[in-house]
Amino acid sequence: MKNLMLKIVAILSYLYTYNLNKQIGRYKRYVYSLWLSRLFAKFGEDTRFDYGAIISGGRNVELGKECIFGKHTEITAFEKWARKVHHPHIYIDDGFICGDYCHITAINKVKIGKNVLLGKFVTITDNSHGESTLQDMDIKPIQRPLYSKGDVVIGDDVWIADKVTICSGVHIGKGAIIAANAVVTKDVPDYCIAAGVPAKIVKTVN
Repeated sequence: MKNLMLKIVAILSYLYTYNLNKQIGRYKRYVYSLWLSRLFAKFGEDTRFDYGAIISGGRNVELGKECIFGKHTEITAFEKWARKVHHPHIYIDDGFICGDYCHITAINKVKIGKNVLLGKFVTITDNSHGESTLQDMDIKPIQRPLYSKGDVVIGDDVWIADKVTICSGVHIGKGAIIAANAVVTKDVPDYCIAAGVPAKIVKTVN
């Protein structure tokens, strides 16, 4: 029986090749992306989402051309939380690419420049659940009002590696590189490399 199954699998592998599977996957992602596009304020030409996307407040989100979003991408623009109204805006420029399980969230503004590359499990957020005050910390975290220290702005041609967290109020300059697992709490100038928790400048390219 096992030999028979192996022969059947071998025959099917000739009929349904790996490349054919990839091609079918591209068509499926194209259709899936068209279905998602209606949720956004702007959805650029040739922008693609892989499966499992979570979109909240898409009418406050603008996506440029030729953007690629990995599996289980989450984009949230919160208009209301804990009875407080917000006016979020997320803008992602052309050529953006992110790996699987990335999360971009805003209550104010997140702006991402052209040709930015994100690894997997990257979080970009302009907000947190409450402030670090006794009054807020005495409330259940999920019920705390969302708090922002300011907008997040990421310049063109930035590379952000796996498992990085970009916190509120941070500006990252053109061409910067953020090393894996970094937590960015302060600005990173143009053409700098930042690493660590919290992230610090480890190299400046002149």
